[in-house]
Amino acid sequence: MEIENVKAEKLIPYEFNNKIHDETQVNRIANSIREFWFLQPLVIDQNNVIIVGHGRFEASQKLWMKELPCVRVENLTDEQIKKFRILDNKLNESERNVDNLKIELNELENFNIGELEISIDELFPELTVEDEPEKELEDDDIPAVKQDAKIIETWDVIQLWKHRLMCWSCTNANQVEQLFENKSADITLTSPPYNVGGGANLRNHLTKWSKKTTKSLYNEYEDNEERKDLIQWSLDLCKVYTKSQFINIQMLWWNKKELIERLFNNIENFVDVIVRNKHTCPPQIQDNILNNAFEFVFIFDNENNSRTIRFGNFRWNKTNYLETKKEKNEYADIHKAVYSLEFVQQILNINEKAKSVYDPFGWTWTTLIACEQMDRECYSMELDAKYCEVIIQRFHNLKPNDEIKCLNREIDFDVLFDE
Repeated sequence: MEIENVKAEKLIPYEFNNKIHDETQVNRIANSIREFWFLQPLVIDQNNVIIVGHGRFEASQKLWMKELPCVRVENLTDEQIKKFRILDNKLNESERNVDNLKIELNELENFNIGELEISIDELFPELTVEDEPEKELEDDDIPAVKQDAKIIETWDVIQLWKHRLMCWSCTNANQVEQLFENKSADITLTSPPYNVGGGANLRNHLTKWSKKTTKSLYNEYEDNEERKDLIQWSLDLCKVYTKSQFINIQMLWWNKKELIERLFNNIENFVDVIVRNKHTCPPQIQDNILNNAFEFVFIFDNENNSRTIRFGNFRWNKTNYLETKKEKNEYADIHKAVYSLEFVQQILNINEKAKSVYDPFGWTWTTLIACEQMDRECYSMELDAKYCEVIIQRFHNLKPNDEIKCLNREIDFDVLFDE
């Protein structure tokens, strides 16, 4: 079979070609030719009319190719050529050996053709694995907060069945060590305070009886520089006690630059970023300011930054975009930025092999409620004693028969649970 180079201007597309090549496909073919060159010649008749290869011809025009490799067919009748055109598009279709395809794809970190990325799902739909429907987690009852209980004190370590909570700062290495007690967790999942000053306080509903005595200790950090240090110090200790870290951040006007700075300082451990759409987008009051429609989950790993999720157990069926239902914050009187059980469930599903989770900023500890229902062990630090009491009440509402005890002193928890 002889291959000849024919000037592009002399090639004639067949008037009644029945195969449609849309713009997306032609662009992909062009990128394939650019990367691998023209490895499959056109088939033409004796009059330079294209028999097979219209998609490649259209792609070559985008690349401004002056000559194209062709195989000229001169021993077929017009009827045979018509049949061949029709059959060629169908005879090339066949089932794939999925096992062999997986072996080949496993050798490729990313399947790109030139500058145009093609999704695995689109190219190979037979590889798509449908996720089993997720079990919807059970919403727990909102605690009737006992404003005058005050049973938790700084330094207390609370065991909630297999989970553990400590009332102290997540930046204190000695206290975090006491929380874990020679153990560690697989991953960190947390949402650092957006506003370490006044915004970290308990809401007025909880503090009206004594604002002074329940003022959150987060208010030790009142300026931007110390807030940056808080995030960095807590992340440093997360790296000591967990292997992978998932940090949920909403980028606001006053934290964007410092967060980018922190990302740069931790670039060697940076793995990926998840975009989270929680379907709430408060409008900005000032002119020409973009509304914040998304939050971000920055992923770090102690040992690699190769985009691999250490505790994942998936291929092709997880993306870096998460959506959660728009929900009313039932805990708004306690904390104005509680993330949902659905969000925690999504992150834990990405980390299917992770058996334990650390949340250095406990708040109302939604992470615990999700972990309990998904059979994961959970550790947390929470600086504010009143939040710790909310956590204990939430857990008791969900698991009223599970043991709760303080490891460093005697506490009568019934004070929190009595009607």
